[in-house]
Amino acid sequence: MSMDSSRLIFKDLSCVSKDFIKVEGKGFTDSYSPVSGIKINESFFLKDSCDICGRCCVPEENVWTESTIKPFFDDLEIHKEDYIVDEIDFPFEVKMDLAKEFVDSIEERSVIVNGVEKSLFVSVQPKDTPIVTFYGDPKRKPMKRCRWLNSGEDHTIGIHWDKCKIHPYRSVTCRIPHMRIKTSQDGNYGILGVQSYGRNWQLGCTAKFEQVIDENDIKSKINTLSILKQYADDLGIETYLPEVIRYLEEGGRKSCLIEKSNSFTLF
Repeated sequence: MSMDSSRLIFKDLSCVSKDFIKVEGKGFTDSYSPVSGIKINESFFLKDSCDICGRCCVPEENVWTESTIKPFFDDLEIHKEDYIVDEIDFPFEVKMDLAKEFVDSIEERSVIVNGVEKSLFVSVQPKDTPIVTFYGDPKRKPMKRCRWLNSGEDHTIGIHWDKCKIHPYRSVTCRIPHMRIKTSQDGNYGILGVQSYGRNWQLGCTAKFEQVIDENDIKSKINTLSILKQYADDLGIETYLPEVIRYLEEGGRKSCLIEKSNSFTLF
C-alpha cells in the first residue's frame, strides 16, 4: 500500500503557519496549532550533495495543488508532439505515452481546510508497485519503488541511472529532503534546517552536508520554499514563508529568528 503524502504536506505547513489549521479528509481529521515564529538554523545553509540516486523514492502518492500541477499541463500543451524532460540532462526522453500515464494517474480529491473545501491532485500508485533494481548500488536488493522511478542503463555513454521520470514536476514532498521542517520541543517555533533522517539512512542515502555556502544550493532551497508557499496559498494557509524567502533573497546567510512582528533576529 502506498503512502498518502497529503498529510505530510499539512504537517510541514503547520510548522511554518501563523494560523490554526484544521484539515478534514477522507478517513482523517488533523488539527495543528500555529507557531510564534521561524528559526532558520545554521544547518540550513549547509550544502546538500544529494545526487538524485533514487534510494529514497518510496511508493508514495504524490500530491499537488491546482497551481503547482499547472506547469505540467502547460508544458504538455506546448509539447504535444514530443514531450521531453530535460531539466538535468537525463539520458532518456519522456514521450507522450508517459505523459498520458501521468495524466491518467491523477485523481482529484477534496479536503476541508478551516471549513473551506479545497482540491488536491494525487498521482495514485498502482497496487502492485514496481520492483526496481538499483544499478548504482549493486549491494542493494531489488525493492518496491515509486512508479515514476526509472531504472535503466545507457550503453552509449556507459552509465547507469535511477532517475525520476517526472523530476521537473515532482511534488513538494519529493523536493524537500533533506530540508527538515519541524517544530521546537515546546512547539512555539518552526525550525528550518538540513539533515539526514532515519528512512534515508536505512535506504543507504549517500548525501553529505558540506560546511560551505553554495549559492546555487541556496537558490534551489528558495525555489523549494516558494513552491511550498504556493501550496499554502492554494490551501488558504497564512505562513511565515514570505518572510523566510525575503530574508534569503536579500542575502541573509546566517541563522535567524523571524517572528510575527516581522522582526529578524540573528543568533
